[in-house]
Amino acid sequence: MRVAWEILTDAELERVDREALRLVGQVGLEVLNPNLRDLLAKRGAIVDGERVRFPAELVRWALSVAPRRFTLYGRDGYEYPVAPGESYFSVYSDALFITDFGSREQRPSTKQDVVNFVRLADALPSIDKVPNPCHAQNVPEGTGLLHTLEAVLGNTLKLQSFAPQNVAEVEIACEMATIANGGQPVAERPIFSSGVSTTSPLMLDHDSAAILMFLARARIPFITAPCPMSGGTSPLSLMGTLLMQAAENLALITMA
Repeated sequence: MRVAWEILTDAELERVDREALRLVGQVGLEVLNPNLRDLLAKRGAIVDGERVRFPAELVRWALSVAPRRFTLYGRDGYEYPVAPGESYFSVYSDALFITDFGSREQRPSTKQDVVNFVRLADALPSIDKVPNPCHAQNVPEGTGLLHTLEAVLGNTLKLQSFAPQNVAEVEIACEMATIANGGQPVAERPIFSSGVSTTSPLMLDHDSAAILMFLARARIPFITAPCPMSGGTSPLSLMGTLLMQAAENLALITMA
């Protein structure tokens, strides 16, 4: 199979920006958290039931005040400036199943798997960030998150990241990271980053909205991470998917 790529021109990129701004202004997002909708209404967003539309001037204001650069830290003192032109490498995260070497069968991941993968990532000089590669599932019910984070924090001093599923999880992560950081609050010296994803097309669920509010208030850096899939949760064309992703990114930045 041959794949042909076309690099967008500056004019085409400007059109994507312009159309994304129009999309969040005219169509907007479904925001399923009433607390966030109330806050947005007070700041100039147009709220109609669960639909929130973002006027262009509100989006432009949010982009103007968003920090252009900041610094993340490893617990070993290493600094990771986040700025244009800076790149860092990470292992992937949140696996639920493991295929052992030489086996064709999958099995649920364990706490020891978390430890092993974190130690491997810690030893690789090309890896800058170490999230939880998998989850501790062989522990008492309701304690999996605690054991997973303990395995990560106890086996690397590199920069970390965490993708919480609800506010309780992000609160636990912040408390554990603060303890591991010698009691220094994560907001003062962020040793991990997080992420918030929309549900494409054009929706932010209740828990994700609550996580966004917690992280923004705590001043913990996080990635806006829309994940539209061409032909599934977004238009079939790559340009249509790019437009939706840009629009959801603009909305998330504005909400934060």
